[in-house]
Amino acid sequence: MSDDDAESRDTNPSPIRQILGRHTLAHLRREALENRASRKREVRFPAASEGTPSGTGTELRDIWTIPAVIGEQRSITVEGVKGWYLKVFDPAEAVRIYTDRHGEAPEALGSFTLGGGQAGDPMLRAMAHDRQCGWRRLPVATDETITALEALGPVMPNFKEPLEAIHLASRASLATGLPWQVPAMILNGSPGTGKTRFSKAVSAILGTSVTEIPMSQMNGAGPLTGTDQSWKHPRVGKVAQALVSGETASPCILLDELEKTFSYAGDAPLDVLHQLWEPENARRFTDECLGCQFAAHRVIWMATSNETQDIRESLLDRALVYTIAAPDRTQMEAVIRAIYAELAMEWQGWFTPDIDPAVITRVAASSPRQIKAALRAAMIRAAADGRKGLEIGDCPYPRKDSARWSQVGFIRHWS
Repeated sequence: MSDDDAESRDTNPSPIRQILGRHTLAHLRREALENRASRKREVRFPAASEGTPSGTGTELRDIWTIPAVIGEQRSITVEGVKGWYLKVFDPAEAVRIYTDRHGEAPEALGSFTLGGGQAGDPMLRAMAHDRQCGWRRLPVATDETITALEALGPVMPNFKEPLEAIHLASRASLATGLPWQVPAMILNGSPGTGKTRFSKAVSAILGTSVTEIPMSQMNGAGPLTGTDQSWKHPRVGKVAQALVSGETASPCILLDELEKTFSYAGDAPLDVLHQLWEPENARRFTDECLGCQFAAHRVIWMATSNETQDIRESLLDRALVYTIAAPDRTQMEAVIRAIYAELAMEWQGWFTPDIDPAVITRVAASSPRQIKAALRAAMIRAAADGRKGLEIGDCPYPRKDSARWSQVGFIRHWS
């Protein structure tokens, strides 16, 4: 069977075939460097007056292959649903880089993994064969988004200020129909106040993934930028991973305990945030391992810190900085009820919807993190006894170091 016959039978060509057409392996290197105008199928975005592209099946593939530059934003109707999409990366660039490395076309992956071969090769292959040709959805607020954010207020009452900023951004998105956006946020406060939990809750409401990076374990800027092939163990950066493997152009990247980032002499690993937290500069962000550019200006950045005095002023100027106080007694009761409800969901309706006030009093002097651990242990004990409600005896006594927590907020508020 000839190559032409094989191609005529390919009724569902992969994006890599859409990029390379009928090119043979002998011509691959040259063609990968040429302008994409040589594509077999080229579809133009209509002007605003012509309407919005839409479709399913073959037409849908045509939508994703419409010529566009990295960072270009378009409104597209896909399977009857209108949405905003961003060209996050260019599959043709991944083809070119992979071909330069190996002298042959990147084969399709059966599944997306980061293991095997030269560092970054699996991701380059995934990018080359990406079903949406580098386009990713941008989150737009809906009525359900607003409702969920309003419901989060009573559950996390000590996050009133950052929640108001997010709620305002969501209302603006809902009113205009444009993608949701907010500057980077730094949530500063004592350990255990729920900063990480808040970040994950907001991401869930917005429908984005969360990539958590413990900054105390970060060695240089590599976890964000990737490390190039000259390193002993080169790796793809978290920014590129989140954008390629996710479904949205706005994944949430959570930098936990920002002030604990380790620095060698003369090294400033957080300097990369000067680019990533500036939307204009983040439009063309290069991963050092892949050598590919990404539109990272729509990434949602949240960072937590226990203190800001060790964070450079130039970074603080690029973010919204909020001080998160420990909850007072009334707020803490709401927090405990929310934690209980969250844990009870894991038990598929076994536990009663309400928690005994005596149990609330028993655990209230602990930090939210300790409270969650105590309630989880209490639920296991109660379920083992066949009970659907917690009793005060199910809860372990607060740890001795809870006095430290009292000093940073609770006993001060309660006395």
